[in-house]
Amino acid sequence: MAWPLLTRWKANRTAGRLLREGRDHYYTLELGLAEPLLRDAYEAARSGASPALLAATAEQHYYMLRRMKRYVEAVPVIEAWLTAQIRYVGVDTDEVRNVRNELTWIYGKLDRFGDAERVSRERLASARRRNRDGDRETGFALVTVGWALLNQGRADEAETVYREALALLEELDGVEHGVNGWALLGLAAIAVRSGDIDAAETELLRAVGNWDKVGRSDMAGRTRERLMDLYLDHAEFAKAAAIADSEMRQLHRRGWGSDRRRARNLEQYARALRGAGREDEARRLETRAGYLRAAIEKERTDTAESRQRLNDNREEPPGAIFEGEEDWPLATPVFIY
Repeated sequence: MAWPLLTRWKANRTAGRLLREGRDHYYTLELGLAEPLLRDAYEAARSGASPALLAATAEQHYYMLRRMKRYVEAVPVIEAWLTAQIRYVGVDTDEVRNVRNELTWIYGKLDRFGDAERVSRERLASARRRNRDGDRETGFALVTVGWALLNQGRADEAETVYREALALLEELDGVEHGVNGWALLGLAAIAVRSGDIDAAETELLRAVGNWDKVGRSDMAGRTRERLMDLYLDHAEFAKAAAIADSEMRQLHRRGWGSDRRRARNLEQYARALRGAGREDEARRLETRAGYLRAAIEKERTDTAESRQRLNDNREEPPGAIFEGEEDWPLATPVFIY
């Protein structure tokens, strides 16, 4: 008996030391030095039988892999993190909810929507155990289940879940609260798929209005982008151009976000203005978008070269290897409480 206990004690001690060293390099952006240390810390913790230490090392190793966009490798690590976190703090805690949310996101990133549905339903069951009468967390969990169903082509089931979520959120916060926007986006997506464009427009306009009322200009802006896509896809150029004019005035004040998003929006605005007969303005926007696309491609090339250097020489701290903003699934409120 003493021998296995001694082995686990040594493994835990090694894991703790490697975790501290790896974190030091990670937080100073020496990612090439941090990655092998955090990987070895995680492997050592798996032998140590300490749920707390395994959760800590898996968390750090997961975020290292996610930052390097090694999503497939990251999945078994975050799954181990979830299992350890449940053993450490219990199944219905905020800490476990946060890990489930992250796991849902990465499953979605990899188009593993069946797995995303499974984890989302676990989150929903947990929310209902914590508050049998329903709360905002239950509503958000329902929306996430709806998102997973919709991405599997199960639109009828998704609509039922979205409407249940919307009814609950409206009962809790009122029909004009911004939290309803997540469910409205899902219903708009279903309306688009079924060809009911008027219904999609109604849901998107309502979501924009709700988010504007509560100061969520970020989500209001992203929803206007979806509304513009809807108008452009159905040749409603005057409506699309009106959004483009309004958004350009606001974005000059509050900023554009990432270069990718800025280029994409400029191209959409140009398309809207051209459709409305404003050719000169459209060409100017396209020129600006072209400059941005060239800069993005240069950054992509530099990033690829940096990764190659990292592979060639593990001891060399790499340059920037994290490419801009993550594409968070818009209709998945897994990080909104």
